[in-house]
Amino acid sequence: MAKQKQLAPTTQLQETTRPTISREEELNEMYAAAAALVESAGLDETLDKENEKRFLAEFKLNNPRLARYIGELQPYVVTFPMEFYEQIYRLHGWSTDPENLRKRPGIVGAWTIKLIYDRFPTGMVDELRSRNPRTLSGDLLHKYFQLLTAEGSSLLKEFIQEAIDLMKQCGSWAHFESAFARKCGKSWQTFLFDNPVD
Repeated sequence: MAKQKQLAPTTQLQETTRPTISREEELNEMYAAAAALVESAGLDETLDKENEKRFLAEFKLNNPRLARYIGELQPYVVTFPMEFYEQIYRLHGWSTDPENLRKRPGIVGAWTIKLIYDRFPTGMVDELRSRNPRTLSGDLLHKYFQLLTAEGSSLLKEFIQEAIDLMKQCGSWAHFESAFARKCGKSWQTFLFDNPVD
């Protein structure tokens, strides 16, 4: 019969005493940790700004045509007047009550690209998309117009007003599509029955 191992008697562990610190010292430690976090965030922001400046300098050098219109991110300012959307809704026979105008369907964004941003030089929309990724929820991080230079913003406002003025002259979306294509020299995909084949 095998001998059972005898366990050594347990000795009671002595409690280690932690030096007591005052509430003031504890708060000072917390403030120091918070200050270090803020300083670190400020450093990250500074690096981001420096990288953005370097990126923009390279972009201007390699894309002088687009660099006239695309620049640093600007603060948000309402740019598209509500009238622009009201005219789109009117031409489609949709209700223009404020709640309905606020919840715009995705196709309105596609039309906005086609009517306004596609009038800029070729490559503009692709560049805006690459600089303005979508969030996990599918929304754009910023509005495209926030990435425009002063010259780009001025041209954007001109395009918006021209679209509004033209929409006001039309009684239907199909009428507007053909008028827009004639005025701006842009092709516009229309439904097959709008342009019957002979």
